[in-house]
Amino acid sequence: MGDGAGKGRLFLDRSKLHDDLRLLGTALKRRWDISEDFRDTIVDRLRDIVSNGDDEIALKAIVQARNMEAQNQRDEHKQLDEFSQRIITLATRLGVDLTPLGIGDQASERAGRGDADTAQPQED
Repeated sequence: MGDGAGKGRLFLDRSKLHDDLRLLGTALKRRWDISEDFRDTIVDRLRDIVSNGDDEIALKAIVQARNMEAQNQRDEHKQLDEFSQRIITLATRLGVDLTPLGIGDQASERAGRGDADTAQPQED
């Protein structure tokens, strides 16, 4: 796992894993900005915990990794929906009919659902 130079101390001290997992849960729930580089580091460290930790800690690490991925998926879908809506708005303004492509239907359906059918991060 290395010394973690420049990558923070999160998940490096085995005696603080419970606290670090709780902190990660808070970060996800409050949607703290986590850089892509540090996110990759966190995933690597969670993977190490799952491989080498006790079962209780490993399960909590798996839950947090799943929560991170679920949040990423929700964010990506939201970005795609926003992009699709901009395309629809532009096409409408230019008089282009998108009905044959089904683009408006799919974006409207997802926007109508919102995040109601997605799981929220869980706390331990």
